[in-house]
Amino acid sequence: MLAFLSRDAPAATAMGVLGATWLTAGVVLFTAPPGSQSRALGLFLFLAAAGVLLSAVTASLGKLVAGLVLATAALRLAVTGV
Repeated sequence: MLAFLSRDAPAATAMGVLGATWLTAGVVLFTAPPGSQSRALGLFLFLAAAGVLLSAVTASLGKLVAGLVLATAALRLAVTGV
């Protein structure tokens, strides 16, 4: 919420993508049988990682630390998608 109020568009976009990703992953994992794998969730996590990485590139133009944090979040999403 603070990113929206401070008008930090890349961080706000990335936080929105991360929030939607966590919600989606939670619903998929809650409804799936234990131990199962979802190819759709993996693809969704890769696409979310791409969106967060774009925000990381944009954020690093003005704030290097914020860009590095978002790039790390994108890496985590991509690794989880594997």
